[in-house]
Amino acid sequence: MLMFATMMSLIVPHDASTATTGTLHVSLVSQPQPFSWLGFYDVLFPVDMTVIVYNPSAQTFPGGNLTGQISSPSGKWMSQRTYNLSEIPPREWKTLSLTFKPEESGVYTVKLDRLDLPLSSSMQQYWEVSGGFAAIQVEPPSTLFQVFTLIAIIAALLVIAPLLWRRTGVEGVQVRPSDLTPLLKAFNMFDAGKRMEKYLLEEKDDKKFESAVSWLLEILGFYAMKLDKIIRGESFREGETVVGSADILAYDSENDRVVVVDCTVGLPDAETLQGIANLAERLRSTVVKCDAIVVTSEKAEVRKRDAVNLGVIVVDRTDLELITGFVKSGRLDKARTRFE
Repeated sequence: MLMFATMMSLIVPHDASTATTGTLHVSLVSQPQPFSWLGFYDVLFPVDMTVIVYNPSAQTFPGGNLTGQISSPSGKWMSQRTYNLSEIPPREWKTLSLTFKPEESGVYTVKLDRLDLPLSSSMQQYWEVSGGFAAIQVEPPSTLFQVFTLIAIIAALLVIAPLLWRRTGVEGVQVRPSDLTPLLKAFNMFDAGKRMEKYLLEEKDDKKFESAVSWLLEILGFYAMKLDKIIRGESFREGETVVGSADILAYDSENDRVVVVDCTVGLPDAETLQGIANLAERLRSTVVKCDAIVVTSEKAEVRKRDAVNLGVIVVDRTDLELITGFVKSGRLDKARTRFE
């Protein structure tokens, strides 16, 4: 499970001139459901999570309430959660349990990102939360039966295939799917891995945002190249005429397509959407398949509706929150779908 630092504001009074600052790292780890080894969670069973609260600072956390909520995919169901934390010494942790019963299929978001300290403590010290977010994809019951059917078919093929190979004299080819786990572990040990989520969701520096998007694409299995405005590599020219520009050029081998990506820390305007759409259209005359993607750090539901008519994929802040949650839980296949 990847841990990225997401800094949340505390709603507690404090004197900024005298208060010292401490941080609690909160991690949410999903525990296996029955049959969750198949790679999904379903509505038939409760979802159990382990909450790990770690104090990495040299100061003792004085105790307080850790609060948050669980939200259903449709937004019709919400559950508030509060944990009373006792004192946590420096570099020590506490584990808590969180359980909820899914009422519908879809993506559930779990947040434990707020601290309330006693007044006597908050006047002397200001504490904040890092992390405390997870996204859980819950499938309908029918998925379970479909998977069992698929397993039965695969088992039958495994029995029949050796017999066919013996008759034809053809040896089976060993397939080794790409395993990104070592790369993710190594990436998370660098400052880039520790700061990627902050750059995606909090920073307003466009260069940091572009870098974080390119890192994310590589993590999800894209071959990504940051074109870089500083060295004047972002423009697409025909002769002396600039046809368009992009921040990142990437290849999606799973769908055999090239994608041109525009990154913005603000809301994309109509000119940005039209420009990246025109560039993708021009590249389609050269490559077999090309899609245009705009990634923004803001919520952009209205812009998404405009983008659909232009054939542009918009990935906004809501998508990025879900994507980072999927990456932390190792659900890279679910994260990739947000770019399709």
